[in-house]
Amino acid sequence: MSHARRVRYDAARPFIFPLPPLQSNRRSHDRYVPVEDRAWLGWWEGTTFRTTEATLLNISKGGTLVESEIAPPRRSIVWICLEGSRRTEWVPGKVLEVAREENSPPQTRVMFDEICPYAFFEVAVYGWQAARDAPIIKPNYQSEDPAEREKEESLPGLSMMMY
Repeated sequence: MSHARRVRYDAARPFIFPLPPLQSNRRSHDRYVPVEDRAWLGWWEGTTFRTTEATLLNISKGGTLVESEIAPPRRSIVWICLEGSRRTEWVPGKVLEVAREENSPPQTRVMFDEICPYAFFEVAVYGWQAARDAPIIKPNYQSEDPAEREKEESLPGLSMMMY
């Protein structure tokens, strides 16, 4: 990976000298502290699907950091779902690293197989209530028929339509 070198030109001094390197985030996606952090972590051990309760410590569209009493094997395929008033879908990922510190549960870095499904991400970051109450935005269309328009405006969940 090549790094561009930044330089500054000073007209008073006709030479160029380097500036300190730019700070960059090595991650492709921003991380968020989850509002809903109770989760289940699961993986296959032979023919048995093993699960353990987990806590999401952070989440991004590319992966998550979870803490659990039992850690999955390194480099294994795992599935994560959120626990709450109902469960989310199971999202698959790959274990990148398991960090074990003295007197604390292991922390597992997981990279999702694909971009995190939006429904899962929305519940984790905004919570069950926010995900459920998110307005449904209808396409920018308004019927010519006044009776039809009144019927459209009275539909539940569509009270925040944008015209």
